[in-house]
Amino acid sequence: DARLLWAKALLDRGAIGAPFKIVSILEDPVPPPEGYNSSGILSDMAVHNIDEILWLGGQQPERLAGFGSLLYNQQHTDVKEDFDDALLQMYFPEDLIGQVTVSRNHVAGYRNETWVYGTEGLVHVGAFSEDSLSVEVEAFGRRGSIERREFALRDYGAEVPFFIERFGPAYKAEVAHYIDQCRAGAPFAVDYRDGLRALEIAMVGSGALQGREGGVAVDVGERSRDIRI
Repeated sequence: DARLLWAKALLDRGAIGAPFKIVSILEDPVPPPEGYNSSGILSDMAVHNIDEILWLGGQQPERLAGFGSLLYNQQHTDVKEDFDDALLQMYFPEDLIGQVTVSRNHVAGYRNETWVYGTEGLVHVGAFSEDSLSVEVEAFGRRGSIERREFALRDYGAEVPFFIERFGPAYKAEVAHYIDQCRAGAPFAVDYRDGLRALEIAMVGSGALQGREGGVAVDVGERSRDIRI
C-alpha cells in the first residue's frame, strides 16, 4: 500500500523520532454478507491491523489485553460473531504499545486510519472523509506540519467490495511482486510467517477479549456524596 509505505519511510528516516505508540483502526459500514462464517472479529478483521503494527514497529508483542462489545451491527445481521466492536492493546518491548480498534458499526462509511506517535511528532494515515477516493498522509512535529501527501484512488464501481477502492492497488502490487520474484528465483519481501504471526496474535487476542462483565463496576453517585468542596 503506497500510503503505508510512505508512512514507513517517514519513520525509517526518523521524521518523528522514536515511535512509542501505533494505533490502527478498521471500521466497516455494513454487516458481513449473508451466509458469512466469522471465526471472531479479531481473527477476521484485526489480523490486518496487527500485521500492519508488527511491520511498522518491527517488534513482536509480549502481552495482550482487550475489550469487546455487541452494539449495533449484531441487531441487523444473521451472522453470529463474538463481538461487533473490539479494542486490542499489544504491549511490546522498549516502551512501545500497539492499539487496534475494529468495528462493524461505522455506518457513515468505510474507515481505515493509522497513527504513529513518536518522541518528536506524529504520522497520520487516512483521515476519514466524504471523499473515499483520496487518502492523506500527514506528518507533524513539535513546530507543526513536516510533510503532507495526498494519494488518489481508483473508483472501481459499486460492483466490488468497498475496501477494494482503498487497497486495490496494493493487491495488484502484491501479485506483481510475487510473479517478479518467481521469475527471478528471488526471495519474497514477505512470506507465510508474517501472516501466521499476525493470525496467532489475533487468536490469542480473541481469548484475551473481555466483555462488559470484565469491566470494573462504578457507582459515581455514591462516591460523589462523600466529596466535600
